[in-house]
Amino acid sequence: MINVLIIGYGYWGPKLARNFSNSNNFNLHSICDLNSNNLKIAKKNYPNVKLYSNFKEALKLNKYDLVVISTPTSTHYKLAKIILSKGINVLVEKPLCFNLKEQMNLNKIAKYNKKKLFVDYPFVHAGSVKYVKKLILNNKYGKLISIESYREQAPVRKDTNVFWDLSIHDISIFNYLLNNKKINSIKKIYPDKKIKNYKKISIFLKYGNTNVFIKNSWNSPTKIRLIKFIFEKATIYLDENETLYKIKIYKKLNDQFNNYSLEVPNIDLTEPLMNLINHIYDCINKNKKNLLSEIFYTNITKTMVKINNARWVTMYTCY
Repeated sequence: MINVLIIGYGYWGPKLARNFSNSNNFNLHSICDLNSNNLKIAKKNYPNVKLYSNFKEALKLNKYDLVVISTPTSTHYKLAKIILSKGINVLVEKPLCFNLKEQMNLNKIAKYNKKKLFVDYPFVHAGSVKYVKKLILNNKYGKLISIESYREQAPVRKDTNVFWDLSIHDISIFNYLLNNKKINSIKKIYPDKKIKNYKKISIFLKYGNTNVFIKNSWNSPTKIRLIKFIFEKATIYLDENETLYKIKIYKKLNDQFNNYSLEVPNIDLTEPLMNLINHIYDCINKNKKNLLSEIFYTNITKTMVKINNARWVTMYTCY
């Protein structure tokens, strides 16, 4: 059994705790949070778990095989650096950090201490995304021409903006599906007037020869997680909000307009976060190679920083 400490029990922490406690491979040993109300909730849900309000006190036990960081992004680097330096494996909620220098330094510390650094990009481990990955590799429906992604919800965090909260999911998925292809073009549509606190963003990218459109918003009363893949011979809809039929394939029957056949394939419906946790167990306990390498994590940060630093444009200049 792998002993786990979770630091941060606000929005995402409870979801992590639920998955670790439901796994036969992990022992949810301790939870740490500065907020006493959050600790009361944790105590109610997990009466046998040790609770701490100070992470340094929690780390004194030093019996952990994995520490999970689910705190505001501005704290990720400091916490991960301390924990990796103590010789403990780390899983960090996305985004890992806001700049490449911190990312590279954490990579070095993990290597030096011979420990593993994981980042929580759950949708890369989704059965639906893995299914689309196979279709792209097999070239089953011809060339992938374009991708459209719509990811919207009400705001759930105050430590960052919609770009670092939602767009990073899309970037992690597309970097994975397209094998970290070079981005040749970036256009960001001008959002709200208050740039620092914007709640919506549209991004046009070109991964090699594949056009990608991303629309993210915190102004939605409902959660939307829909991706449309347009191939030469089919159009595929991936909807993570669907319970059973997350993938729908519309195959072209001929060149006539609107002449398609529908196929709904069977895919792995395991919760993506549980797939990630199972993969972490294999990496730590069985020394399995991480599906998402150090290069993959670094490239996501590079891509995010590159898009973040790109200039804003008005709608009409995108066409």
